[in-house]
Amino acid sequence: MVTLFRMKFDMIGQALIMSACLLGFIGRYGTGWTNAFLILLTFWQIVSALHLYYACRYASKINFLRVALVLGASLPLWIFLIGAWAYLPVVGATVWYFYQTVRDMKIVSRRRRTFWDIG
Repeated sequence: MVTLFRMKFDMIGQALIMSACLLGFIGRYGTGWTNAFLILLTFWQIVSALHLYYACRYASKINFLRVALVLGASLPLWIFLIGAWAYLPVVGATVWYFYQTVRDMKIVSRRRRTFWDIG
């Protein structure tokens, strides 16, 4: 069973990394920092999806894992073909997963909790 603490931790971590990525994109820090934060965010989300899929038997996370696998395998080719625009599907997938995390956290927060889950 997924705990509320785990979902809050996951959502706050993703939000912080997404904010840093956005600041790197808007600011004058260059594409190196933006790409580093995007890679960190993608890694965070893949580990989160793996944990939710294997430990909590959350079957809907397999879709993100499949998309991440396809994007990861095809990204070098797309970078070679169209350059920096190849990161747009990666950004879309990370925003999609963040939206799912927020939605799942709302569902978990409405669920009845035991004494040990309160906190």
